[in-house]
Amino acid sequence: MNKLRKISVMTIIAALMVSMLLAAVPVKALNPPTASPNSGPVGTKVTISGNGASAGGKVETYWENLGGTKLNETYADGTGNYQMVVYIPEDTAGTHYIIVRDVSTGDTQGVSFTIKPKITVSPLRGIPGDEITVSGNGFGALQNVTLKLYNTTHIWVQGTNLTVTPVPPKTDSNGTFSATFKIPSSIKYGTYTINATDTANNHNATTIIVGAAITLSPTSGSAGSIVSISGRGFTANKNITVTINVSTTVKTVPQVSQIKTGSDGTFSGQIIIPTFPVGFATINATDGTYWATASFKVTGNTKITLTPTSGPPGATVTITGVNFTAIADTPVTVKFGALTVATLYTDASGSFTGTFEVPSLPTTSYTVTATDKYGLVNSTSFTIALVMIVLTPSSAACGANVTVAGYGFSGANANITIGNLQVRKNVPVADLSAG
Repeated sequence: MNKLRKISVMTIIAALMVSMLLAAVPVKALNPPTASPNSGPVGTKVTISGNGASAGGKVETYWENLGGTKLNETYADGTGNYQMVVYIPEDTAGTHYIIVRDVSTGDTQGVSFTIKPKITVSPLRGIPGDEITVSGNGFGALQNVTLKLYNTTHIWVQGTNLTVTPVPPKTDSNGTFSATFKIPSSIKYGTYTINATDTANNHNATTIIVGAAITLSPTSGSAGSIVSISGRGFTANKNITVTINVSTTVKTVPQVSQIKTGSDGTFSGQIIIPTFPVGFATINATDGTYWATASFKVTGNTKITLTPTSGPPGATVTITGVNFTAIADTPVTVKFGALTVATLYTDASGSFTGTFEVPSLPTTSYTVTATDKYGLVNSTSFTIALVMIVLTPSSAACGANVTVAGYGFSGANANITIGNLQVRKNVPVADLSAG
């Protein structure tokens, strides 16, 4: 009995010691996260970072509380660190909270984010009388909004000299609104500020340009593409000059026929995308007083290829071209150095193919250039080389071995024939040069 009592006491003591040791081990707790940035408009991309989560455990983020919108989730690393990106949802101006939850333990922490109001306008450019849409978010809930249009010398205010629909604009429970206003007929061309302010003094502003405008169709294509262009808000009865530029590179854009504004300052016509670097570029149209721009993406460039790329005077060369003017039967002048050697014609896609004869010129490298009627151009090189073969011996009986040495050939391989009989096929040109 005493022995059993002794064992029981020892068991109790051991259990107490284990519990004391466990109590002494610190339990890792979820620490407050950080948000970067911690303020901005609706839609802001925010990086949430933190530590103290369960190693390898799932971490979730919510807007305002665990019953709010779930923003994202991720998994902590082996030390409990985590990071994820969230986007701020629609809500009112002011301070809100992003809640982080450790799914394994149920622990939660929060970090604040301040929503700031923001407006956008569409379109960004217009002429007097045009209707502009103003969209706003991050304002106060259920607030009336006042719109103002101004520059350094003039101001137009909703309810007096600025026509706004609806009157007044009003935000919803999430602080968003949409309204339109008409650009005043008395306004001059220039850059103006549009401001939106709610009754709680939440406000934001952006700019619009009042001035001539152009549209393009299509808005992308290769060199040689035919693009329709239309414009309005220009000076009446004026010729329009069109250019294309990127950075400091500027080139005049050819027109199918001269574009001219009508008595109302509008125009429409067709332009040809010139030979220009692939990528995004800006199309500019001007009447000499007013101008407007639009973006265009050049997807392919003008190019010619020659077959072969070297040969003796009198040799026939095939030339092909792509991305020249996409108007059927557009003439293309082919020059060999300074000499015109052919006039060819494009098809409706801006491609062409034809031949020319190598002129009698000294052996060296020459530039071959193809230029069409509208100025689209590309060049490549051709080498005039003396092509010859030497037979050793120069005569022999049937069945005798003959050494063939060749010079001035292009390409990698050559075929050897006697009359119409092919005696060797795909002989490396390097072997011919070596005899």
